[in-house]
Amino acid sequence: MSAPLGKILVVDDEREILDMLTDHLEDEGYVVSQAVDGEQALEGVRSEPPDLVLLDITMPGVNGLEVLRRLRRDHPKIPVVMITGIEDEALARSTLKMGAFDYLQKPFDPYRLSRLVLAAMGAAFDSRRAEPGVPRGTARPNRLAE
Repeated sequence: MSAPLGKILVVDDEREILDMLTDHLEDEGYVVSQAVDGEQALEGVRSEPPDLVLLDITMPGVNGLEVLRRLRRDHPKIPVVMITGIEDEALARSTLKMGAFDYLQKPFDPYRLSRLVLAAMGAAFDSRRAEPGVPRGTARPNRLAE
């Protein structure tokens, strides 16, 4: 069995979205963990930092914008891709200004999802490559080219 391509945390309060994203990403070779709200997401990042976070904007309690703000402050090297069912170009642009890597509109195009995840994992890999003490095997998007 080959090594996983990286660890992804998927955050969404809709179980169907969580399961669909998890199934798709695991099929592509990623290790996926899930969170159903902002607090769970922040705890997951603290306890086991992922290589990438896919983060819903609209959630009860701590919403995705607040989670993004805290992640940028506390874990600036972890790329965050915002996911939303709201068609609001201004909101999408504001998440990019806040430091999101990119955003995806629900429903997802599987091809775009795969390409975006690969690009974000590449960014994570590039930002960590020069860091001392980074464990081998994290954020290895180049395996697809092997």
